[in-house]
Amino acid sequence: MTHESKETIKSFDQTLPRRVFFKSVAFLSLLTFSTMPLYAKGTKEQFKYQSTPNNGQSCKGCMHFEAEKKQCKLVDGTINGEGWCTLYNAPQK
Repeated sequence: MTHESKETIKSFDQTLPRRVFFKSVAFLSLLTFSTMPLYAKGTKEQFKYQSTPNNGQSCKGCMHFEAEKKQCKLVDGTINGEGWCTLYNAPQK
C-alpha cells in the first residue's frame, strides 16, 4: 500500500464513527420528538374557560374539542360541550 491510501483509510476510519454518532443522535431526536406531545395543555383559568357559550360559540363546535372524551386538546380537565374559552377555533370548511 502506498502512503496516500493508508491516509485515506485512516481518514475514513475516523469519520465513520462520527457519521454513526450523528445518525444515532438524529434517530433518537426523531424518536423522542414523535413520542412527545407537541404542546402541553393549559389550565381553564389560563384560557378563561367558562361552562356557557359565548356569542353562539361553544366547545362542541371547536376543532380542539373531543366530544367522546369530554376533553379539549389544549385545555386540561373535563370540558363541557356547551362551554367556551379563548382558544375557540371553528373547524375549517
